[in-house]
Amino acid sequence: GNSLLYSLQLALEEIDDKNVIIVPKDSGFNNKEKINLAISEMRSKGIKIIEDSTIIRLHAQGNCSKLFFTDGSTYFDTRTLKIYESLLDTSKFFRVHKSDIINLDFLNEYSNQDGNFAIMNNGDAISISRSKVNGFIERIKNI
Repeated sequence: GNSLLYSLQLALEEIDDKNVIIVPKDSGFNNKEKINLAISEMRSKGIKIIEDSTIIRLHAQGNCSKLFFTDGSTYFDTRTLKIYESLLDTSKFFRVHKSDIINLDFLNEYSNQDGNFAIMNNGDAISISRSKVNGFIERIKNI
């Protein structure tokens, strides 16, 4: 319990008192009992712990980000995509556009009809900018 709480406190300091922590699925944070205990102990800070495997994509809205999850829910955060880009695992996540980062685990198909699009498994069609297309194609060849 205490080591998880300490880890959360360190993470909070690292993210500059923002209210979202993203953790890899295999980090040990996926023990709901431990998470609930840590959250209840630190509720005054207002923490949201997000497993990166639950994020389908992120979309920029001004200087903020909207996260889209596998359960259909969304979350609005005051951090930019640039900050998220540095937090997320680059082997799973790819910035396809100045406004979008996608989780490659949820990529259904790549379409180059009427533009370049990443079609996600929830049906979302995310535009891939011309400058990112070649890097994207190289990246998905290695999945």
